[in-house]
Formats: sequence, C-alpha cells, structure tokens
Amino acid sequence: MKKKSFTLIELLVVIAIIAILAAMLLPALSKAREKAHAIACTNKTKQISTALMLYTQDYDDFLLPERQANPSGGYIYWFTGNPGEGYFANTYLGMPGSIAPKGIMSAGNLLDCPSNHNPPEIAGSYKLGYGINYEMNRNAKLKKITQVKKPSVHPSFSDAKDYMFKAYGDHVWNDYVYTVHNGRANMTFLDGHAEPRKLGELNINIIYINP
Repeated sequence: MKKKSFTLIELLVVIAIIAILAAMLLPALSKAREKAHAIACTNKTKQISTALMLYTQDYDDFLLPERQANPSGGYIYWFTGNPGEGYFANTYLGMPGSIAPKGIMSAGNLLDCPSNHNPPEIAGSYKLGYGINYEMNRNAKLKKITQVKKPSVHPSFSDAKDYMFKAYGDHVWNDYVYTVHNGRANMTFLDGHAEPRKLGELNINIIYINP
C-alpha cells in the first residue's frame, strides 16, 4: 500500500496553524517572564531595604546619604567604595570592590534589576538598576529614621535610571524613577516594606522627607 505524503498546501496549513498558536502564546509567555522578573526585583529591593535598616542601627539611626565626602578628594557614593572602607555597598550589600561609574550591572548582581540590565542613558548618570531617594538627606542635612513621622509613606530606594531619584520644584523628577515593570516601579519604604508604584501615585509630599 502506498504511503500517503503531505501535499504542499497541507504543509503550509500546518505551518500557518503553528504560527498562529505561537503568536497567541508568546504574549502570555512574555507577561509570565516579566511577572517573574518583577518578583525577583522585589526580592532584591527588600534585601537593599533590610541593609538600610541595619545601616541605621549601626549609625545612631541616621539615614544613608546618597554620597559622602572622600578624605582623599571627591565623593564616595552609596553604591561605591573599596573593601575595608566600610561603606554601604561593601559592608551591607556585600558588593566586591567598587562599581565602575556608568557601568551596566551584570546579571545576578544585587543592584541589577532583571528588567533593567541597561537603563536609558541620562547625561551624567551612573546607570544602576536602583536609585536612592536623594531627599532622604537633601543638601547633606542628615536625618534620623526615628524622626520620620510616617516611614511607610516615604520611599528609600526605587527602580531608577540613575543612582538616585528626587523631586524637583512641585513634581517628582520622572526622568529618574523608572516604571519598568508594566508601568510601575518597585520601591522600598522607610518602614522596610516594598511595593510597586505608578509614577502618578508619587508626589513631592511622598518623596520629600521632613522630620
């Protein structure tokens, strides 16, 4: 008995069906992957938030400044510093050595958001996955976490396009907060919790921290 083979038309129909099914499944797979990235990002921000709590305990409740003067000149930023200097990234995040300015975070790095390996270029930016709230210690006026009346309202770190984010005039500087997770940015708050926020949910009263 002669074995029947596919005709060209039948083969094209099968290929078309496979293409349609793939087109239907890919968006769902993409959403599932982003959901997984957002969860991994939240876990990272919680680790950073926990590190901040440990820092405040060790430094008489003072909040972490976005940078400090370096005795040898220039500044030591919250994410830089060499082993032995005792600064935040090394002591509390366990980062090995200093992080090169404008360097793209390597996958798996605690400061690398899974959805934000290569943040958009901003003039003078350091291109980290996360940024610190500049307003925590604006103009080098150090504040204590115990002075903050509503710590659950004020963010400490966020998905960002730079090493920090801040308010400017009467609005949040949206060039820096990065809503990379389906229109939301993962944020940690001064009471230690983390949650995603839309940019429209932020205002200067939330970003500014006035004891």
